[in-house]
Amino acid sequence: MAANDQECRVPLKLLIDEKNKRVIAAEANKDFVDILFSFLTFPIGTIIRLTNNQPMPKISTCMNNLYKSVENLSVNHLCTENCKSILLNPRNPCIEDCLKLKVKIDDSVSNKYFKCSNDNCSNMSWLVNVKCSCEGKTSKEIFSDVRNPTNDYFGVFIKGGIEFIISDDLRVLPGSPISLVQLFSDLGYNHMNQIKEMFVEVGKEEILRLLTCSLISKSPLTEVFMNKQAIVENMNIMSIEPKISQVFADLHTVDSSKINLKLVLSTSRHKILYAEAKDSFVDFLFSFLTFPIGSVIKALNGISGLGCIDNLYRSVADLESQWFSFSSYQNRLLNPGVAPKHKCQNELLPILVELPDHKLIDPRDVSGGSSEFGRFTMSPSLFIVSNNLEVKPMCSTSSFGILKDQNVTFFDIEEKVISIGKAEAALTRSSSALTEALSFFVNTQKEERD
Repeated sequence: MAANDQECRVPLKLLIDEKNKRVIAAEANKDFVDILFSFLTFPIGTIIRLTNNQPMPKISTCMNNLYKSVENLSVNHLCTENCKSILLNPRNPCIEDCLKLKVKIDDSVSNKYFKCSNDNCSNMSWLVNVKCSCEGKTSKEIFSDVRNPTNDYFGVFIKGGIEFIISDDLRVLPGSPISLVQLFSDLGYNHMNQIKEMFVEVGKEEILRLLTCSLISKSPLTEVFMNKQAIVENMNIMSIEPKISQVFADLHTVDSSKINLKLVLSTSRHKILYAEAKDSFVDFLFSFLTFPIGSVIKALNGISGLGCIDNLYRSVADLESQWFSFSSYQNRLLNPGVAPKHKCQNELLPILVELPDHKLIDPRDVSGGSSEFGRFTMSPSLFIVSNNLEVKPMCSTSSFGILKDQNVTFFDIEEKVISIGKAEAALTRSSSALTEALSFFVNTQKEERD
């Protein structure tokens, strides 16, 4: 870490219950709240990469497995070598805004681009040596213009005319004595002498832990500032599992997009052992890594079930528009959209592409095209997808290894070909993602046998 990065810290006043070792709330200015709100713009792949080294439970076992699958996948199975870079280091759709944050935790955020080597061509890419449609390659380093706020009143996403109150479960409110008293009262506190003030400065390390805890804990401020040595032990993982069935019930749409999939089931356990999938389904799975968490929550109607990130999302939705630096920023945080040239052809979730740029070259396209919809895997291809979303190229040893690990007899195996759509697409922390997401088909199979 560079020396100037170490010096970047923002002030925070904590209101704590010393007796119970609990952070009740925090008071902060626009700089800290901007950082919190920026969490919604982070793609899932970025979150996994940033938090993998944190000493606490993984944000999502299955998403982590998906990320590792991309890491381990040979580039021979991908459209181009750049596909791996896009999935492992997806671009933030609000990148130019996040460059202005007082504390930056994503070291991949940059305003650097590479222009086509042809002087008569204005096309560019954020990756070097990408082939252009004019037969040139992106090689000339350029930087986009990032304009910082003209005065201290305007922050990145919000204005600085007030202090904000942040509850332990990341509800963000405009600061006022009444709001604070109401929060204390709701938590069962009846006197101010039960509460102490503690002033801290927050840097990259604390923000990284806060990002992780916002997705796996119901009390991230307490976990980060009071229980630093006991974060893992104090996490009640079972209480923060997403309510998968409720989420799916909200995802029914009239969209006709479907992807075919062959399931291999254990008839006795009513469980999906693995799926035999074409490249279209694996493209769809891999595309999850490019989704900003705000757009995922939007697609799930505000209910991700992950930690208390939903409270942060609702805080943006409930905050009066007058407090945002620009009127468009509220909607942008609530639905950041996939960065340009990240959108997948086989997409079942209503995730938008943010600010398409026709001068950007799609690094996935060997012809140097500028289409907004691309592929990640070579077509045609076949893959094995395990119940916990480990993806491997199809081969007999891959499926045999799964069956052996599951201790399943050959007489307990049954195949079922299905078509899935938006109602089955969701983010899960479970280690049995396929069975949970596709439980309808498993239950149907059971009913047909009965």
